Amino acid sequence: IRKVLETINEWNDETILKAYREISKTKKKDNTLLDDVYPYKAFYEALSEEKMLVDVKDYDKAKRLSDAVKMRYAHIFERPLFDVHMQTAVVWEHKGWMLKGLIDILESDGDRYNIYDIKTYTGNNLDNIRRYRYDLQLAFYKEGVEKVFRTDDIAAYILWINTDTGETFLQEIDDLTLQVGKFGIKQPVEVYVGGEKYIRLYTTPGFMDVFNTTQNTDNVWSLMQP
Repeated sequence: IRKVLETINEWNDETILKAYREISKTKKKDNTLLDDVYPYKAFYEALSEEKMLVDVKDYDKAKRLSDAVKMRYAHIFERPLFDVHMQTAVVWEHKGWMLKGLIDILESDGDRYNIYDIKTYTGNNLDNIRRYRYDLQLAFYKEGVEKVFRTDDIAAYILWINTDTGETFLQEIDDLTLQVGKFGIKQPVEVYVGGEKYIRLYTTPGFMDVFNTTQNTDNVWSLMQP
């Protein structure tokens, strides 16, 4: 290892990472180079697993936001683990397809299930639910919870976090919005061609449209755009 390193002028993260990987294979704790690298074991292990590095400033900001959310919504986060599930996967079958949704927070409250999807925004630029198809996403999660837990007593929320101010609030998604996310909607739109006004139907697909059309197209994800 030392011979390899002697041929390299600069000791950068990539160089030390390679050395750490090779030395770790030998498991020789008396190696002086390993002694130099070992204090940063967790750091280089994270690099070797191709995890993304976050600088201290961003980490501290994320932790402050996380702590603020947990404090404000302690009634959710301090419940027993068997009542609140973080990053929960729901998997179900639909017409031969295996479907999977990864829910940020799934809370069971008696026979009722609450779905929370965490979204961030900056300034006053609160994301438009329909524009970014959050309605489709939450309707998809709701469908999964219905199938897996065999219940229709489900509420869906977006937990908004302003990354500038730390402000947070919950927005419940109404049934009509969830129906659009599932089945889509057709709306009349005025179109002008050559100075003449025409009315055309503008279609916003729901996730059921995606499934029903998947067998006939290779470009599935384009159907999810507004």
